[in-house]
Amino acid sequence: MFLCALLSSCADRKAMAEYLTEQGVKKMEEGDLEKAKSNFTYAVRLDPEYAPAFFHRGEVEMETEDYYRAAGDFHTAANLYKEPADKARAYSNESYSHLMTGHLDDAVETARKALENNPACADCHMHMGIALLHMGDLEKSLLHLNKCLELDVSMNGVLPDRAYVSMSLGNYKKAARDLDKYFESTEEPDVYSLVLYGYTLWGAGNIKKAVEYFEKARKEFPDVPEPFVALGDIEFSKGNIDSARDMYNKAVWTHKISPDAHLGRCAVEYLGGDYSSAYDDCNRAKSMYAPFPGGSRAVVLGVCAQWRKGDDKWVVGALEDFIEDGDYVEWRKPILEYMAGRSDEKRLINEMKKSNRGGNKRLCETYFAVAQMKLYRNEKSAKTYLNKTIGICPPYSMEIFTSKYQLKKFDL
Repeated sequence: MFLCALLSSCADRKAMAEYLTEQGVKKMEEGDLEKAKSNFTYAVRLDPEYAPAFFHRGEVEMETEDYYRAAGDFHTAANLYKEPADKARAYSNESYSHLMTGHLDDAVETARKALENNPACADCHMHMGIALLHMGDLEKSLLHLNKCLELDVSMNGVLPDRAYVSMSLGNYKKAARDLDKYFESTEEPDVYSLVLYGYTLWGAGNIKKAVEYFEKARKEFPDVPEPFVALGDIEFSKGNIDSARDMYNKAVWTHKISPDAHLGRCAVEYLGGDYSSAYDDCNRAKSMYAPFPGGSRAVVLGVCAQWRKGDDKWVVGALEDFIEDGDYVEWRKPILEYMAGRSDEKRLINEMKKSNRGGNKRLCETYFAVAQMKLYRNEKSAKTYLNKTIGICPPYSMEIFTSKYQLKKFDL
């Protein structure tokens, strides 16, 4: 009651909003996020056009992983701010919030607005680059990550992301240089960068050294699934299906979210003829990859497992749902359309070759999907597409492991 009287008697509501926002910022610095948010909310009620209150409340929401509300507050702040630099900062944070909820189109669009207001914003280029990475547009992603580091050489946290893009494009030396630089800048490398370095070495042909990094990551992070997945991939690449399954199981048993572990286990179950388990694991992988669009590979294998079980009608209906739900990057949709019977392989491959996004990933996944369909139909040309898969996919990819095993299993 006293507060209401105080506010109603205040001649300058904006001044009070400014004061509450300043106090909120102090509370944020002290770590009292609940009180800080309360202050920003009172400030917003006093002056609904005071941009800093919305912006800082968005920061609290971002800190507490309430990304949906954060995106709304940053969007409001961006519209209220007058200065281009302030607008860019708000749009950049909105882009990050959209990125964290998997709304990649919105992340790209708000990063674009940020860059329109401030082309020299390193954070804006970073968020644009990471969003494009998740959308599979690797070439454009690399351009923005390069620009980010050109504008601010101190942003070493971007180096693993750029290394991942370079590795995905087959530039293993560049990826290794970025990771070496990242390791120099941090006393305690994270598990992601250690495992990523291992895959980079694997891509460059140094498998022995790759295993050393995977083992190092496993010893330093025994409760994290990624090193077990990597070691499972090594066993899978050798054709040691039982050993691979054992490693993927260990990754799952860490009780941490690991879609890659379920995808790997799905692949070995699929090859072993355990189609029910394969489908279950691929379905788990697909749901875990959400909201990001990495689940298309799980969809392909899961669909194949269902076909092997004889669930043809269900599979086509599910594929139509996957195509329409918009969760998959645009260049992967033709693969799902092909599997649903909307197009033939010639049209699919021509369409994918025209695509300028996704690097070799687009053809790797295309050839693999075609090969699996041909195997299901017992067509002799399956051998051709398995070999095409092996010829174009990265050496550490599930598609290669599976294709090599199938060539041997079916004596193709």
